[in-house]
Amino acid sequence: MSESKVLSNAEGREGKPKVKKSDYFFYCVFYPVFKLPLAVTPNHISYARLILCVPLSYLMVTGHLKTAGALFIFMALMDGLDGSMARMRGQITSKGKVVDPIADKGQTITVLVNFNLLILVVSYFWLSLLMIGIDITLLLVALLQYLIHDVLPKAGPNHWLAKWLSPGSILRKIKVKETGANNWGKGKMVVLVITLSAMLLFHPNADYFIFSSLKLPWHLTMYNIFYQQLLAICVVLGLMSLRGHLKVFKFQN
Repeated sequence: MSESKVLSNAEGREGKPKVKKSDYFFYCVFYPVFKLPLAVTPNHISYARLILCVPLSYLMVTGHLKTAGALFIFMALMDGLDGSMARMRGQITSKGKVVDPIADKGQTITVLVNFNLLILVVSYFWLSLLMIGIDITLLLVALLQYLIHDVLPKAGPNHWLAKWLSPGSILRKIKVKETGANNWGKGKMVVLVITLSAMLLFHPNADYFIFSSLKLPWHLTMYNIFYQQLLAICVVLGLMSLRGHLKVFKFQN
């Protein structure tokens, strides 16, 4: 059996979408990864990001914030890599639409939770807590979209979901127009990655060479700017993304 047939049977390949300009950047930077056998799928990249959340958390807890920052940036690049691989190699799958956001939320929530152990200012704590709540809600909505859009229509009478849902269940009356990230969510992810990367690199417990060399006043430090102002922007973008995800749900008569 050919590699493409193996992939089709194992992953449920859904076709090759239009390649984006940014995909060529990842293709050039991660060229050897794109040339791996088709059995190594973009979903494996997402699984690797989930596993890397463990050392990321360890580095933060032990105070190695700059190293954690480098690892977090690498994980963010992997986030772009798995999407580019899926498009350029024709490996878009319904499973990937779930695994990718789980990995996204896993790495950002890992950093936010650990920052709450380091930051004792009340406003910082509540901003982080609000962002964590939004990300968890976005993840739950993505899982619900996946169940309704991709699992339920294909579920046979013996499928666990079909057995669990009664014929008149409200989930059977909901239609999902589309799945996947919206522009608000993509913008939130970009700003959040920049914010958390800067927090890890410029945290007071890390090296403050740039701050000290420029002799900036405390209230203008990169730490305060990135954590308060940009994290507040992330919260707004996250709420708009959540609104967009909820709008794709439609009740059928």
